[in-house]
Amino acid sequence: MAGVEAHFTAIFYPAHYPPGSFTDGDIAIGPTVRAAIHERPCLEDVVIGARFIEDRECLEKFLQTWRGFQPDVLEFEGPYLWAAIRGLIDEGAIRRPRIIYSSQNVESELKAAIYETALPRAERTAAFDRVREMEEDLVRNADLVVAVS
Repeated sequence: MAGVEAHFTAIFYPAHYPPGSFTDGDIAIGPTVRAAIHERPCLEDVVIGARFIEDRECLEKFLQTWRGFQPDVLEFEGPYLWAAIRGLIDEGAIRRPRIIYSSQNVESELKAAIYETALPRAERTAAFDRVREMEEDLVRNADLVVAVS
């Protein structure tokens, strides 16, 4: 009604969602990224965010969606896709739109609690730091941050 066109796209692991719960505009990860998730299931969102661009089919579908829509604003519900998207922007593969980061949590704090029980002690700090750095970078680079916690 306000004249704003919105397009929603999820990059996801299809085994975790029942048929019919995603659309043709959503992008399923391929076998390489799935294999990485099987190694550390509690890092699924981090792995997808970091590695979806390594999946040729997934990247091509993302770029096709991007080019077809050409967004003026890109809104993130979590920080996980930011590193890969920023890389595509930095490489010139896509232009930088305005960035909105909207989160229901301080993700690094949420993940710290999860990693405490889900990861071996030797991996916890690195995993936590990766989420914290990603989240902080997105907050620093966003044009608008909406936080509910």
